[in-house]
Amino acid sequence: MAEMRELKETIEDMRRALEKSREEVATSERKAAAASNDAEEARTLHEAAEKSKRALEHELNEMRESLNETVAHNQGLSNAKRLLETEMASMKAEVS
Repeated sequence: MAEMRELKETIEDMRRALEKSREEVATSERKAAAASNDAEEARTLHEAAEKSKRALEHELNEMRESLNETVAHNQGLSNAKRLLETEMASMKAEVS
């Protein structure tokens, strides 16, 4: 009888240990799934950030090109103005 009781207790202990192990596996699987979802979301956000970065870099390059063209145009206008001012001064000197 005592052996039977011990055997039943051992079986019950093993059943509880098995149930605990199943619960731990289920918890681990949920955590793994959550981590996988977080990783996928992080990848998606990273890709979006990279795309935005490339778009901003492209826009920055276009703005730099536009600025360089504007500076060159302004320099040309300044040179033309100086030339006209010089010609005007020469004409005034000739008229006087």
